[in-house]
Amino acid sequence: MKKFRLAFITSCRSDWAKIRPYVAFFVQREYPVFIFSAAKQTEKSPKNAFTAPDEFPRVSWQQDIADASLSQTEYVARLTGKIGRFLEENRVEFLFVHGDRPEALAAAAAGALSNIPVCQIEAGDVSGNIDESIRHAITKLSHRFLADDEEAQKLVLQLGEDPRSVFVTGASAITLLPPEDVRQAVLKKYNCRTPYAMVLYHPETRFSPAEQYDRARILVEELNKIPLSYLVISPNQDRGYEEVLRAYKLFSPEKARFFPSLPCEEYLSLLSYAVCLVGNSSSGFKDAPFLGTITVNVGERQYDRGRGRNFSSVLQAPTGKETARLIRPLIQSEPRRRTPEQNTHALTAVFERIFTDDFFQPPLQKHFYFPD
Repeated sequence: MKKFRLAFITSCRSDWAKIRPYVAFFVQREYPVFIFSAAKQTEKSPKNAFTAPDEFPRVSWQQDIADASLSQTEYVARLTGKIGRFLEENRVEFLFVHGDRPEALAAAAAGALSNIPVCQIEAGDVSGNIDESIRHAITKLSHRFLADDEEAQKLVLQLGEDPRSVFVTGASAITLLPPEDVRQAVLKKYNCRTPYAMVLYHPETRFSPAEQYDRARILVEELNKIPLSYLVISPNQDRGYEEVLRAYKLFSPEKARFFPSLPCEEYLSLLSYAVCLVGNSSSGFKDAPFLGTITVNVGERQYDRGRGRNFSSVLQAPTGKETARLIRPLIQSEPRRRTPEQNTHALTAVFERIFTDDFFQPPLQKHFYFPD
């Protein structure tokens, strides 16, 4: 097989967790791999700072950190040009993008405008806020599609893509779940005493800053009423994240510990022992059900994600006011823990089936596909 020059765009630890299995697969097979890491951050909120891990010394990394004061339009425009130069300078022949964030949109646009085939990882997933529109836009700029499951595959096909370009892979990040002894060591590292819950609450960008603060404040006030401790992870830096952080200051000091971010392996380890995950993160629909951890999904951000699917482990709280009522019974109930088997070998087999020479050479001219 030809060793195509491959590029990946990543933006933060959680994004990297989804991309890492692909990078590992290609590095092991000696493909030239180039990674562009982009993020917005401030000195006070370094959540998205992400540096190259030591495990891939032969991979070429380029990092770009932008000030969080940039508007999203300025940020995407700036990144599109930088990624375009990155692709040209490294003579990239195929580009992988993941998710629904501005970094992925900029990369997909740069790749398409440079006549480089683009592959969308987690194509057909369902998002919230403006992210849903971004994901659809990335699909139309892409040429190959990797979907987590058959439902996601159907959604990509509804956008008019050719079935021959859409591949079901299964979720890749869950291969990072460590074995039991390592997860126990993570509990010890962070001195976690059960029961505890994890909180991952992102801004809902359609609301005003004042409304965002009120919604986050109500959630925190309800969580303070419950006899639990909390591991609180900072929100992503969408519009309004400052208001969420301001509301977090209302947590009772003895109840909450705060983390700008966590390595994916440690996050999954802690999540696997939590009473529940509270907030509005996609992790509540993708990671927590796999682990048997209950999700208390707050607000409308993930409203469409569960549509048409049976998420029996997800409890819906329209606002923060309903969270205490939903969480209290979970504290005394027997947790529905699962011990997932590592599926690294299964994922490798899927990759070996998908990533042929033909995969990396799709037609660059897009057409709507019309079923017979």
